Amino acid sequence: MKQNSIIRWSSVLLAVTLLSSCGIFRKLSGDKPLTSPFITDRQMAIDAINNQPKVEKLEGRGGIAIKTDKNNVSSRCVLHVSKDEYASLSVRPLGLIEVGRLTITPKKLLVVDRFNKQAFRTSVGVATNIFSQIFAGWDLAALQCMLLAQPFTPSKQGAEAIDGMEYVPNSSGFTLTKKEGKIIVRLDYSPLPAPRLREAHIYYGSKVERVLSCFYERYQPVGQSDIFFPKIITLKTYPDRDTKEQTLVTLTLDKTLEKLPSEAPSTDIPKGYRSVSWAEVISMIKELQK
Repeated sequence: MKQNSIIRWSSVLLAVTLLSSCGIFRKLSGDKPLTSPFITDRQMAIDAINNQPKVEKLEGRGGIAIKTDKNNVSSRCVLHVSKDEYASLSVRPLGLIEVGRLTITPKKLLVVDRFNKQAFRTSVGVATNIFSQIFAGWDLAALQCMLLAQPFTPSKQGAEAIDGMEYVPNSSGFTLTKKEGKIIVRLDYSPLPAPRLREAHIYYGSKVERVLSCFYERYQPVGQSDIFFPKIITLKTYPDRDTKEQTLVTLTLDKTLEKLPSEAPSTDIPKGYRSVSWAEVISMIKELQK
């Protein structure tokens, strides 16, 4: 009887010790157990995404290829992105000498042709109206969304946007989808409990007229947590439902650099450059489309 009592009390003491240890561990780690019945997979995914390292600024060196009906044009390039502030694409065929630059901010669009010393500058609102006429309904909203890195990683305001997305689990992880007007944003993540953004797709048009796709690779900056950096960005078009897709633009990027400009690039036309009119821009675009 005495032996059974000792065993019983020893078991109780062991149970109390284990429970206390678990409680202390959870308190020190600051993380809720993944098996908690009060946390849904969707909420777990949102929390994990919001706690991931954020890419606020990046620079990618790579190449850009533009396909036209006549031929394919390719060149080396450098892409600077400051999240939600600006994106600047510098075209450098010889590696160091810049021959052209496209800078886009939430309000302005600037295209500089250094070879001919001419430039085109306008507001995004005006550019959207003209682009929609030239490219059969295509506007700058999806381009802004991709270039300004809004779907790459959530900002402080992005937590609410992600929370409003549709969560769909699948065999390869899960997908977050959100629709705003004619634009559909789809983010594909690897499985829980450590989801990583693998692909981002932006669909435009009720019948999917354009698709912007972005694919990511793992990268670890010096002294920082690993991030997933955009590796390949493509713009595809579907001019006819019966024809195959056409890849218009392919942007291939290398790893980020540590030092980036602290200030946004100017959206003013450089001194000594001729300001190009809308009529000339439309004429040049139509000439490329022939």
